[in-house]
Parts: sequence; structure tokens; C-alpha cells
Amino acid sequence: MLKKNKVFLQYRTTEGCLAITKTASTKIVSVFHYKTSTHIKKKSQAMAYCLLGHGRKNKRIIMSEHFQAPTVSTNLASTISPAFFDLPPALTQRLKDCNTLPSMPGAVLEVLRIARDPDASLSDYANAIERDPALTLRFLSLANSALYRGTKKNVTICREAVIRLGTDATIAAVLSFSLIGGKQSTATYTYIWQRALIATLSIQCLSEHFLCQSQTRQLFTAALLQDIGIMALHEIAPPYAEMLDIYLHDHTALCAQEKALFGCDHAAIGAWFLKSLGIPEDLAILVAQSHDGNETIKTPLLCLQLSGSIADAWLSPTPQKCFRELVTHHPALEPKLLAILLDHLQTQLPPIAQLFNLIMPPMLSSEVLLAEAKQLLHERNQQLQLLLKREQEKSIALQEQNTLLDHQSRTDPLTGIANRAYLEKQLAVFFEQATSGQETLSVIFIDLDHFKQLNDTYGHQVGDDVLRQFARLLSGLVAEKKRLAVSQQDIMVGRYGGEEFLILLSQQPPVQAEHLANQLNHALLTTTMLEVSGQPLKVSASIGIASMSDAIFRTPLELIEAADRSMYLAKRSGRACTILFNGSR
Repeated sequence: MLKKNKVFLQYRTTEGCLAITKTASTKIVSVFHYKTSTHIKKKSQAMAYCLLGHGRKNKRIIMSEHFQAPTVSTNLASTISPAFFDLPPALTQRLKDCNTLPSMPGAVLEVLRIARDPDASLSDYANAIERDPALTLRFLSLANSALYRGTKKNVTICREAVIRLGTDATIAAVLSFSLIGGKQSTATYTYIWQRALIATLSIQCLSEHFLCQSQTRQLFTAALLQDIGIMALHEIAPPYAEMLDIYLHDHTALCAQEKALFGCDHAAIGAWFLKSLGIPEDLAILVAQSHDGNETIKTPLLCLQLSGSIADAWLSPTPQKCFRELVTHHPALEPKLLAILLDHLQTQLPPIAQLFNLIMPPMLSSEVLLAEAKQLLHERNQQLQLLLKREQEKSIALQEQNTLLDHQSRTDPLTGIANRAYLEKQLAVFFEQATSGQETLSVIFIDLDHFKQLNDTYGHQVGDDVLRQFARLLSGLVAEKKRLAVSQQDIMVGRYGGEEFLILLSQQPPVQAEHLANQLNHALLTTTMLEVSGQPLKVSASIGIASMSDAIFRTPLELIEAADRSMYLAKRSGRACTILFNGSR
């Protein structure tokens, strides 16, 4: 699938170039017209245009405004279909016209021809390789190397070697042998193939760790050929060499620059090049995806991409720093696996480099790198522990805050007992239980006598103190009743408003409510709320009780109103007494 707004076709004109962009749904969204000018508006676009050979040293490029081209957009929409190996057409043509890519021996060309033949046999591959004695010797040595031999015996004939490697690896091997050396023996090309070999060797450890051994051979091959597109770009766009000098040791930045200038990176170009040679398409696709850097990809592809990152770290001028960053960003690359990997590379790099007639890559101290990795792991664990501790503290603080908020939402701030909202909420629950289960429910409505006079005489501060003390007394009586209760029962006490208080008694007969009210009245007679100027201050209360056994109540509010009316009858009866609701009144 093509990426959003990818340039997928270009037409050269006498005035410049038409670049057509499209979305992933193949809909053409715009047509741009590039003209020559003496002013550069977008430098990166101008550089790309020149690198592709459309410009002149004395000319510069500027992007003009959109213009209508209905015939172009209409025709292209019906004729162009997205393909995995599509490159910008101008770039494709430059690759096709390039005649400076290294020539290949007749045996290699024959192998590539056989690769395009669907009826070719393993013997055909072996016969083609055996046409070149030097290639045969190197091919047999590769088959007997640590990459492919394992615990098997050495092979002595080419057909056995082809069977061991498989067709994909056979094609890749003979192609690599022909491309390494000669013109390519520059520092840049040496680095490219060193990177390829280190990545290929890394696949062995990574594939086993990530449980993708079944794809190991194919991953070997893709790792070996993943940077072959750099060679092609180097030949078709000479200014590309300057970019390599800057970004060669920063593969991620190199790919980003390539996409900005060419519309694709060297991995995509390498895939196109390999497919044009007859390399199997699935292998070329792996090469194209070897630099994606997508963390959501499947394990085998992640293994391939990680092998390239390991090679970059190994060849970096600052390997310790790079391996440190690598371990940081890839937690699966733990010190144990890294130790195995580093020892494997130290052992296998020399013979493999010699086999490919390649300058030996620099050898690193695995002890130093491993110690660095372990230190990093220790630091990371400490950071994780600190982060975990902070998250736990945040969680506890949030839980405490939620608990506090919940308590505040249910509690009267002055007295510390349930507030009116929570009383009504709980009464609704009790009422529903009583209605559905044919159980009893009583409400005790309490109002302190002469409380306004108390406030006027002693002040509101004393009044608040009295309310707090009365709430403690009420809570104590309820707690004691709960303690002495034989059966399961629900009792709740709360402040209904001002000097008014409620007691809810679920699953208890009305007589229990009356008994509790009498206990309260007796306690008030014998209890001093507080002392004012050395004088004891006592209070009394008028109490009304309503029970669901006394009458039919349709709502909890009706039950409260019945208890409230009974409380007013107690006040009119002389206060400091209790009145039970009578449905006839």
C-alpha cells in the first residue's frame, strides 16, 4: 500500500516535470508543475530534481501553484495500480539506464537467469556455479561456515551446498560474491558489506531468542542484501556520495534524507534492483521492509531490523554509547542475550569476512560492552523501581483523595455524621428492601428543643458545639445498639438540617425504634452538653417515629414526612417526649 500523498508518477515536459501525488486509496489529490527558476523556494526538492538529472548546474527549481490538468488526472486514475516495487518513474528510468553498476561474471548471470525460470532445478543452480571454480570454492566454504553448517558434516559438491542454503540464499551468496571487491573496495562499500555481514551473523542469535528459527535462512539472505540499494544510488546520483560521507554512521538519518530527496530509501531501491535481477519477490519485499523501524511489526521482521541496528552500533565510532542506546530502546536485548551475541560476533566475524574477501571489521571488547549493558540495565531497573514507587505513591494519594471526597460527599462537615443527601440515598435503599421483602423500616425524627433561643443566648459557636456534642451522644447510642443486636440490622444516624437529626432503622420492629428514642431522652436528662461560664448546659429533644408497619407509604419522603409530623406533635405536647405516628391522625 502506498503511503499518503506519495509521488507515484512523474512526466518530463519541455518546461519541467509534472509530479502526480495520490493517497492510499489511489485517488489523485494533486498535480504539481515544476519550472526552472533562478530562485530556490524548497531546497530539498530542488536537490532531488538535480540529483535525478533533470536540472543543470546553472538552473534552479521552484514549485509553481496548482494548475488544472483534467486529462492527466483522468487517464492516470484508471491506468495506474499500486505495486510494492513502484519507485518514482524518473528514478526508475535512471536505474534502468545506468551502465556503471558492476559487471557480473558469466556464472552469476547464469544463476540470475535460472532464478527467473520457474522450472529451474537445484541441479541447474549447481551447474551454473560450477562454471566458475573460484565461485564454487567460495560457495562451498560458505555452506560449510557457521552460518549454515550447524552440526552437519561439510558438503563437498555444489549441489549439496545449494540444498543446504536453499535457492534464496544461493542467489544472494553468488550475487554478494560478485559485488564485493574490485570497484566497490572503497571505504564506503567496505562499510556497507561489513554492516551486512554483522547483521547476517546477528540474525542467528536474534532468531533463536525471538523464536523465529523457521525464517532464519530467509532472514540471513535479506540481512546480507539489505543495503544493496546504496550501491545503485551511488552510481545514478554522484552527489549522493557527499550524503553518505555525512550520514553513513547514522542509518536512520540516511534513510530520512533519501526519502526527502528521492521519494524512497535505499531499502526500497535495493528491493526493486533485486527483483529486476530475478531475486524471488518475497525476499525482495523483506529487503524493502528492513529499514522501516516500525515497532508493531511481526517478530521476524523486527529481528531483521534489529540486526541492522546491532551492526550500526558495532561499526559506530562510539560503540559503547550506541549499544547503550540500543539496549535502552530494545528491552528484549537483555545483557544475557547481548553477551551471547557479542561472543558470537567476535568468533565468527573473522572467518566470514575472510570468506567474502572483505577487510576485517573492527573487533570490540565484549567485556566492556557487556559491563556497560549491565550497568545500563541496573540503571534502568532503578529507574523503573523509582517510577513504580512514584506511581504507587500517586495511586495511594489518588485513593486517599477519592476516599476523602467520598467521605466529604456523605458526611456533615459540622458534626461528622451522615449528611442529608446520604441519609436520603440510604433511606431509598432501605425502603426498596423493605418494600420488596415485606420487611419493616422505621424513621426517628429528632429536633432539639429551644435551639434558636440557645443560639440567641449563648451565640452560634456554643450552638455548634452543642450540635457536635449531641451528634457524638447519638452516634454512641446507635453504636451500642448495634453491638448488642442479636440479628443483622442496619442503623444509620445523620444530621437532616439545622438542629434536626434522623435515625434510620431497617429490619427492626417499631418497638425497637421507640426503645431507642426513650434511651435518647433519658441520656439527654442526665448528660451535660457543655459548660458555659461554669454552668452546665443541657438540652432536650422532641422525637417523632414513623414505621412502615403503621401505614402504607408510597415513597421514602412520605415516611420522613410522617415522622416529621409526629415530631411536631411531640413539641405541641410539651417537648422532651416521643410521639409514634398514627395513620389515623
